[in-house]
Amino acid sequence: IFDNTTCKPFLRLLILGTFLRAGQRELLTFLKMIPEIMLPISLVVIVIAFYAWFGVVIFYDSREGRTAFPNLADGMWTLWICVTTANYPDVMMPAYNENRIVALYFISFMVLCFFYLMNLVLAITCNTYDESIEERKQSREKLSNKLLSEAYALLDYDSDGSVSRESIMHVMTIL
Repeated sequence: IFDNTTCKPFLRLLILGTFLRAGQRELLTFLKMIPEIMLPISLVVIVIAFYAWFGVVIFYDSREGRTAFPNLADGMWTLWICVTTANYPDVMMPAYNENRIVALYFISFMVLCFFYLMNLVLAITCNTYDESIEERKQSREKLSNKLLSEAYALLDYDSDGSVSRESIMHVMTIL
């Protein structure tokens, strides 16, 4: 199903990502975010599964049922495509042309999934990423303060809380 030419760009990207420090850091951030976003994503999957089951039942033995909702898996795939808004009218319009009440099914699904749940997933993802960035910033600041304290302690030969002019001049000649 996959040949060499389709996999090569992804392998190049993977190899590049293993050598870039920033890419590794972002990948680690993404992996830390997974547990936080699993609840809203699982909620999206549950809603899609429920609506797909409902679609299989209400569109049974109709043209829409044969094309978009023949079974639960195909119904879930069809509804996922609707959530991504790739071909939402192509899915809805044939059933809508046969019976106008079907609009309640599709509109309620889109309002719930696209306008509510997907925004919830996005908000949780952004908040989790912001928290991770803040945590990384605090970690860098803490490390910077620690290193500055150690450097100051090394320059304070007498341990009297001050750095003498001679030690500063000695450091400047080395630099």
